[in-house]
Amino acid sequence: MPDFRVLITNSVPPEHIAPLLGLAEVVMGPADFTQTPRDEVLAMAPTLDGIINQGELRVDEELIEAASRLRVVANVAAGVDNLNLPLLAARGVWATNAPVALSPSAPRW
Repeated sequence: MPDFRVLITNSVPPEHIAPLLGLAEVVMGPADFTQTPRDEVLAMAPTLDGIINQGELRVDEELIEAASRLRVVANVAAGVDNLNLPLLAARGVWATNAPVALSPSAPRW
């Protein structure tokens, strides 16, 4: 079993998690494509090394304190308003997002 455990807060196609296979145990969110409820995230927080979310999860002091193993938080979203960036940095947790990946291409005229 891999040494790392990563939560993806919603359900994604299997090909999207292929890069993590063999590197981490992947915990997938609900099969109906809704997000994992916060209380469930908090309950599993002590066992998580990474969290991949859609920008819906508040990664605040409560969650960061509970997730002592946390090393990376990835927002599959343009913003980072849900992340307590100063506290994540102070704890050595890498935070990232997808600022342009989800933006529509501008037409060329």
